[in-house]
Amino acid sequence: MFGFLVRKKHDEVRTLFAGYVNRNSVPQIGDSQRKAKRGAFCEVVWLIPLDSESHEPQFPSAVPILTKDICKEGLSVLHTQPLADELVMIAMEGDVSTKFVVCRREHCTPMGYGFYQIGLQPQQLIDLSPTEEHEFLRRRRLFESNLSAAETV
Repeated sequence: MFGFLVRKKHDEVRTLFAGYVNRNSVPQIGDSQRKAKRGAFCEVVWLIPLDSESHEPQFPSAVPILTKDICKEGLSVLHTQPLADELVMIAMEGDVSTKFVVCRREHCTPMGYGFYQIGLQPQQLIDLSPTEEHEFLRRRRLFESNLSAAETV
């Protein structure tokens, strides 16, 4: 009896979502200005600050963040804090092991409501020492154990 109302509401939602898709699919920078084509890439990675002088990884300050897109020339991530550091390390899950990439911050753009889009340009892959790898795994386990505790509540 009220099927037409449900269809109308469903159409309204589709129109709303289509607007989001259209607004977010139009590139902010023309393809001719980009160095490489970007693709959507939604993964959790780790942002590891580097000491400003020694460039040593600061694992106690490492935090998980979310990627937005990726191309061969760079990576875009979303974070709840602005990034002032020029160089950072990103830890990404590889096919076999975690890969550590030193990246240069290209921009840190406020998105509103406390979120920032950060453009990163990869500089080099890094092999961690066993001690550094242990420090990173300890930090990661800390987040995993806190998540497990939160899930039981």
